[in-house]
Amino acid sequence: MNAGVFHLGSPGEIDPRTVLTGPLSAIRRVRLAGGESVELAAHGVEFSFFVLDGTGTVVTTATEVPLREGVSVTAPLGTVVTVSAGAEGLEYFLVQLDVPAGGGS
Repeated sequence: MNAGVFHLGSPGEIDPRTVLTGPLSAIRRVRLAGGESVELAAHGVEFSFFVLDGTGTVVTTATEVPLREGVSVTAPLGTVVTVSAGAEGLEYFLVQLDVPAGGGS
């Protein structure tokens, strides 16, 4: 088995399936510019993201939560969230896990 070394210092996505056989399917570092938003949907996956820098909000159908450095958000299967950056932008680190067909039912 070969190990993998990945640089996580720059925005972008890494496919850990090149070395891992478990459900971890994506590792992503994201920078949103001030005022920018992105929708994250947990369809067939679950994910967690961890705020590295900046401020913003995350909105679900049930709530709105402020984001700042050190805050983490976990989205179970079927969740859709909108992540919006504050005026100075937002940077976060996201990990995504595949859910096998029929999982979570």
